[in-house]
Amino acid sequence: MLRLNLEQILGLRGIKHPHTYLIMHGLTDSQARTLLSEQMSQIKMKRLTQLCEIFSCTPNDLMTWNGPPEHHLACLICPETKSITQLLEGRSPNELRAISRMLEEGGRF
Repeated sequence: MLRLNLEQILGLRGIKHPHTYLIMHGLTDSQARTLLSEQMSQIKMKRLTQLCEIFSCTPNDLMTWNGPPEHHLACLICPETKSITQLLEGRSPNELRAISRMLEEGGRF
């Protein structure tokens, strides 16, 4: 079964207070609670579009397969992605400066 996977995208972006973040980006308290509760059985296209705009992503980034591994959709499961903080952890100051310069130049690595 497909499910909304906001926890991963929130974690990757380092968002510490997801409920507040969603409200600040136009969702109501009730909508934010519903989305974060993972109790949803359906999502309207309007809401999915709104989430894609908030997170600058596609629906593929927001959805994950949570069903039997033998199902043909199981091949769509992406490996767990580390947060930017985890990726930068342990880097030397020189490496961090080099990464910063590359980002300032338009992200050309």
